[in-house]
Amino acid sequence: MRILTSAEMTAVDRAAQRGGIPSRELMESAAEGIVELAHAVFPGAGNVAVICGPGNNGGDGLAAARLWQAAGVDVRVITLAPPGRWRGDARANWEAARAAGVPATPWPGPRGEASRLLARADLIVDALFGTGLSRALSGAARRLVEAANGSGRPILAVAVPSGLSGDSGDLLGPSIAARWTGALAALKRCHVLLPARERCGEIALVDIGIPDALVETRRHRFAMIGAGEIAPLFPRRPTGAHKGDFGHVALVAYY
Repeated sequence: MRILTSAEMTAVDRAAQRGGIPSRELMESAAEGIVELAHAVFPGAGNVAVICGPGNNGGDGLAAARLWQAAGVDVRVITLAPPGRWRGDARANWEAARAAGVPATPWPGPRGEASRLLARADLIVDALFGTGLSRALSGAARRLVEAANGSGRPILAVAVPSGLSGDSGDLLGPSIAARWTGALAALKRCHVLLPARERCGEIALVDIGIPDALVETRRHRFAMIGAGEIAPLFPRRPTGAHKGDFGHVALVAYY
């Protein structure tokens, strides 16, 4: 399983678009995958708060909120930045969400309304920042992350927990402590390297419609080997075999 950097993921996205998959379709597929994941890990969530940042990660969250609204879920969007900062597909999903009647509240909102929405949500969906973050969160973004963590509600992160960089296992600063993370299309380094890995919770790979051939290529240097790759390398042993029939291993360890 290939582990992609942020730049490699961007190149894969662009290659998929050149291959005939519109970027808006990729965002819609990401939203569908996140909604399906949320239903699988927390089927009883009837009240969802989606915290959305100003970029494409926020666009994923807006599209997911629209899908929840259509399904009859009590969903609220909390926006970190003024909606006028959204561009492209994220802007289109903001307009679609508003047209669908999805309620939106700016952070922190009048008299701290957004904090109250977080506190009463069954599930918080983190769609603030994606894999390309390269510096520690500060200001309003930091305060929103701290409020989400401090709410005591379970958090599902879209792509990566906000505050982490997709290119490192290091902690840049404050970050979302997710119970679940939906990794879009491929794993990133923060999903597998400590200490960032500990902020991701349970990780699920979300299919967003990008062909495997664009991800599983040797141009992407990092990969994770699992039981599925290792098991075929070992010959099948006879049922009556004894462990001593296959040699001995000596392990020398130093502490």
